[in-house]
Amino acid sequence: MVFIFADALVLTLLLACGTETTSYPVDSEECQPWHETYSHSVTYCGEEQSVYIACNPRVRSGDQVPGCVDDLLLKCFEEGDENCYSENVCMNLWEEEE
Repeated sequence: MVFIFADALVLTLLLACGTETTSYPVDSEECQPWHETYSHSVTYCGEEQSVYIACNPRVRSGDQVPGCVDDLLLKCFEEGDENCYSENVCMNLWEEEE
């Protein structure tokens, strides 16, 4: 539980400090949990939304972010309700202007 609050706090600080993010469909190759710019994921069901960190399938289970959500659980959830969809959120890389 403490780790989830710590992750939420870091996320809030990043967003509050002006870090720009972009949302992508969960099946998009541009933003996946193994990308360095991955921030978090959001599942929308009607007016409800859930924010979470998806587990990185390329990392061993002992090295995962504590409290991450397994993608197999999310897949089962999404198939059960047609009004629900999920997005991955990645931070935009800042490019220096010349």
